[in-house]
Amino acid sequence: MTVNQVNEVEGKVAIVTGAASGIGKATVELLRARGAKVIAEDVDPDVRSLKADGIVPLVADISRDGSAEEAVALALEHFGKLDLLVNNAARIVYKPVVEMTRHDWDYVMETNVTGAFLHSREAAKVMIKQKSGYRVLCLLLRLSDNRRLHVVQRRVGTVDPDVGAGACRAWHPRQCDRLG
Repeated sequence: MTVNQVNEVEGKVAIVTGAASGIGKATVELLRARGAKVIAEDVDPDVRSLKADGIVPLVADISRDGSAEEAVALALEHFGKLDLLVNNAARIVYKPVVEMTRHDWDYVMETNVTGAFLHSREAAKVMIKQKSGYRVLCLLLRLSDNRRLHVVQRRVGTVDPDVGAGACRAWHPRQCDRLG
């Protein structure tokens, strides 16, 4: 790893969803250790334990209206800008698909798709206005034979061809062409 890679997020401001534990918590800690300031968002009140210099916790359900706007507003209020969004929050229903109900499906999709969309949309509004948007990160579990975790990292408005119509395809690239 080069010095540039280690310092890549220094001075940046990030929102990380699903930040109370696991990959989300580790992402918050790594970003902060590398010089980024972070809004750590989770539905779990344990996210408050991350409060520290440069880390502002937010207890919110990302699938609900207003949570994305609140997270973005906190980033702007506390740190004056927004550079990164890590859409990490996810819900899982541990049932075979043939046993899933419509309620189970909606429960998963509200967070995994709608929440990621709402946050991506609100983050993009600010990044476009700033003309300095950095990245939208989507953590995707590709259910393939080897069940690898794929991290998709793209500038706002781009599409990863491996994802197709997946989580990072929130906008047509021309909608964000002002970012350069």
